[in-house]
Amino acid sequence: MTKEEIKIFAKNNIDNFAIQLKRHYTQLYDEIDKIYDFPKFAEKLYVYVNGKNQIGKCKICDSKTQFVGYWKGYLTYCSCKCRSKDKSDKASETRQCVICKKKFRIHKKREKTTCSNECLLKLNFSDEVNKKRKDSLKKSMLEKYGVNHPSKLPDFKDKLQQTKLEKYGDKNYVNVEKANKTKFRRYGNANYVNTKKCKETCMKRYGVPNVFHLRKNKSNGKQISKFQECEYKKILKQYPDAKLEEYLPDVQKSVDIYIPSKKKIVECFGDFWHCNPNIYPPKYYHKYIHMNANEIWKKDEERIESFKSAGYQVEIIWENTNKKFKHSIV
Repeated sequence: MTKEEIKIFAKNNIDNFAIQLKRHYTQLYDEIDKIYDFPKFAEKLYVYVNGKNQIGKCKICDSKTQFVGYWKGYLTYCSCKCRSKDKSDKASETRQCVICKKKFRIHKKREKTTCSNECLLKLNFSDEVNKKRKDSLKKSMLEKYGVNHPSKLPDFKDKLQQTKLEKYGDKNYVNVEKANKTKFRRYGNANYVNTKKCKETCMKRYGVPNVFHLRKNKSNGKQISKFQECEYKKILKQYPDAKLEEYLPDVQKSVDIYIPSKKKIVECFGDFWHCNPNIYPPKYYHKYIHMNANEIWKKDEERIESFKSAGYQVEIIWENTNKKFKHSIV
């Protein structure tokens, strides 16, 4: 019998082809049985008819796979592990990280372009992604509300304060601790301020390197007192580089008068707002600041110490002293 005839014979005796082959073609049966050492005759017949190249090999590890039957042949995989690996390989692909250029495996349907969380953070802070995010936000805001930013909505401030009040019990709450941790993690400095970017933005919008140079922003939005302005004019005659209401990024505070050439700060303390010790007792309660005089002095002392710690010279001029004595700077 030829191999094709054996195939036809097996097809005609589908339920018991091995028994019928032994009964009618004993010599052929014995010959096939002796050629191979497989435990089952069905497997021997399958290999004899289809050739040795049809012996099952795992697609992943090339190990011999289990024989299922004459009609089904061999399994594709040797184990569940290899089957899962092949399935995973088909569903995933190799990509190159857009940040570090390393290759990584990822599911085909996912849109991820970075190999790790570190690279993802760098991508999220890139100019390209920031621009895309801002453009998308502006487009959505214009379509929904007619403004390009949530802060321009009429009830934005009220809702923001209400949310802070409900969550933290303070309508002006700012998570300073978290902000400092984030700055330290990103820039290595808890008090980091991107001075260069701030100056560029101010120059672009207002034509000055700092918003404190704008008249409306002097003294935190209030008019500068005559006492402070008078002191500034006197100092300006002696030090032309003196600046009024200058913001110092390293201490994150605005000072009354700053002399860059001397790295000197001049603070003008009004008798009423700073509770001049020669006029007010320690227990005097300031109804506008909601603090007693002793607390105000302590707060001022901490402010002055922060300047000195940063390497600045500090001089305090009291309003009452200024009225009685002629001012001079050393």
